[in-house]
Amino acid sequence: MAKVVAEQKLQSSELMDEQTSAKIGKLIGAQAIINGEIASADGESGSYKEDREKCLSYYKDGGGCAKYRYYKVTCKTTQATVSANINIVNVETGSIIYGDTISKDYSADSCKAGTASLGLISIQGAPKQILSKGQALNLLASKIAAEFVYKLTPNYIYFNVTLIDDIELDNATDAQKKNFSIASEYIAAARYDKAKKILENLMRDFDAKSYAVAYNYGVTNEATGEFDKAKELYMIADELTVEPVPEIDLAINRIDGLIAKREEAKKQMNSK
Repeated sequence: MAKVVAEQKLQSSELMDEQTSAKIGKLIGAQAIINGEIASADGESGSYKEDREKCLSYYKDGGGCAKYRYYKVTCKTTQATVSANINIVNVETGSIIYGDTISKDYSADSCKAGTASLGLISIQGAPKQILSKGQALNLLASKIAAEFVYKLTPNYIYFNVTLIDDIELDNATDAQKKNFSIASEYIAAARYDKAKKILENLMRDFDAKSYAVAYNYGVTNEATGEFDKAKELYMIADELTVEPVPEIDLAINRIDGLIAKREEAKKQMNSK
């Protein structure tokens, strides 16, 4: 890519233009081009004096310090912040298919152990040695690049889902209770196809009046990516309860988050 850019006599800033990126992408045979620019980068290193004291001797009777030594130390500080705009350009259409602005900051004080921070995450027990302004800016730029790359790579999210063990309806027969238990076993074994059939039949048998059946049926749909159906079932289960059920509350919050992420992905894929 560097060779093509040199041949085209382009400046790095020109690569942020979608049409230019698309042109370069075609020349190097790429499907998409990731480009970015630093929107802002500020850093400052400084120092200040801090008073300290040290006990040189103690009273023999254990009454405390008898003699102090007072002195000053030099404390070094570094503050840095970087913000970058990053885009993915579709080479075929020249359109931006994904864009993001990511910001990171760094703050450290050599006299205050534990204060070094990166973004919102504090580094407990931070060492006295702190980064220089240049080191901090380079670190933040690397963190921004790593975060953007992570968003592009496939990754798994694991979470535990608790099934409801028993049907709450008094009129449930022994056979229906057994089928409900068998469905749970199929879910635990990731045989969602078998579990769905059993739970669908139980939904029909109880005229959709069992929150336990609706909830477990929702779990099978969530597990197979049918988020809208899962939410519908979770809402049915919620309407049937007379008091909060923790499993259902967690499921509704979880499915809303999954649907929101799916819609955001669709929005990015369809952006022109």
